[in-house]
Amino acid sequence: MFALGELGRLGLLFFALTAPLSKSISAILMGIVGVFFLIVLLRRPKGLAFLLRDPVFWATASFTSVYLLGLLWSEDLAAGLKISRRISYILGSYVLCALFLKGAEDGLRMVKVLVLGTVLLDILAVGKFLGFGSQRAFTLPSAVIMNPIWFGNVSAVALYGSLFLFLHHLEGKGKVSYLWGISALINLMGVLLSNSRGPYGAAAVVLLLFLFPILWRQRMGKAILALCLALLVLLPLHPRFQRKLWIVGREVKAFLSEGKLRGSMGRRLGMWKLSLDMFLDHPIIGVGTGDYELEVERRTVGEWALLRKYNQPHSIYFHALAMQGLLGIVALLSFFAVIVRESLRQMREGGLGRILGLFALAVSMHYLIAGLSEAVLKIHVLVVMLGIVVGACFSWRRGFVKSLGDV
Repeated sequence: MFALGELGRLGLLFFALTAPLSKSISAILMGIVGVFFLIVLLRRPKGLAFLLRDPVFWATASFTSVYLLGLLWSEDLAAGLKISRRISYILGSYVLCALFLKGAEDGLRMVKVLVLGTVLLDILAVGKFLGFGSQRAFTLPSAVIMNPIWFGNVSAVALYGSLFLFLHHLEGKGKVSYLWGISALINLMGVLLSNSRGPYGAAAVVLLLFLFPILWRQRMGKAILALCLALLVLLPLHPRFQRKLWIVGREVKAFLSEGKLRGSMGRRLGMWKLSLDMFLDHPIIGVGTGDYELEVERRTVGEWALLRKYNQPHSIYFHALAMQGLLGIVALLSFFAVIVRESLRQMREGGLGRILGLFALAVSMHYLIAGLSEAVLKIHVLVVMLGIVVGACFSWRRGFVKSLGDV
């Protein structure tokens, strides 16, 4: 059993490392860890009974269950099953972490490798921006492997991890803190090079309202924050980003006054209106998990038909309202409310749990803010990363090894 426990922990570390880098490799690694999980449970069938006392487990399980429940009145079962399978990564990651993580140290290691995987991704993007490869130098967006919006949000999650690892090692007077400071700057470059308003805005809010008061108490924290703020100011100076900012007002005005779907903001407003119409027609249980695209096709004609090419309304809130109605929005908000509550509890307890609680709180705030204009829970890599964060930050508190001994 000891060997299985070590293999499971090692598999989880590689799963976290590859999550931002490769969907297929990370999925294979999660499957391998899942095999170890099943073997352990076959030997000790009551091994996960401790989860029944875990509020984060119940919040995650309830959130996942609403997606599955929505399949009962879904017309497009194939799309619904795909969405449900993706969201179940959060619950799956949490349960695997609960089984194999021995304590806060293991949770912190998961955060470290997740950040390091994203740093590799961001370094590639910086190289691309500087002209290495086929792209012309200093062109935005400069993202690699994935969509720029996804890339910006992935980098933002790692940014918060880097900053809290910097804070953790700074408090321990470790020189390694400087490496995490450099890592934070690289992650921030990833956010900026995505040239995406959603990740940029969410990261700016989290940095200014949440991270700034915490890191400003440390001398080196002031230096890192000053560099971060300087980089945040630089992006709006780029002509392309300025155009994206100033055009928003015209797009909103065109939609409100003429019903025109001009630009990305106009199309978002159109999708939000359609989602609200779906909710008003089915306020309690929504149209069904996976039926958003089907309903858009039914409800659009003329110019609005261009919205059929989008498989989600670019908002976690409108997506929940459309697919599962009040049931969905309550499940969504309840899930994040539990994460925030447990984060605050760990922060008060101190120790490594405080760092993990701070990280989970920052990530939750980012998803809630970025989710206003992006369906971040529809994007595979962001769902997987959220599952890793929740598992790494909370599952070790009532871990399998605490009730049954080492595995």
